[in-house]
Amino acid sequence: MFQITLKMARMNSGLSLEQAAKIAGVTKRTLKRWEQDSGKAHLASVMCLLRAYGTSWEHVKFGKEEEILSELIQNINKVVG
Repeated sequence: MFQITLKMARMNSGLSLEQAAKIAGVTKRTLKRWEQDSGKAHLASVMCLLRAYGTSWEHVKFGKEEEILSELIQNINKVVG
């Protein structure tokens, strides 16, 4: 199963950064930082976001966005050959 970043989950849900930040009870700046390094995000806020995004914990990979994207690209390349 491929996992996506916290930012990808938000974008897939159609919510803007501002809307998602309001749901999480944080500023846009804080949410943007969490999307860049979700390992620093507060658990309770992340759970609210995942419910709003319509996704589960298992579908989102947590950590630094650049590392997650690099791993995702490598996995896709393995699948497509």
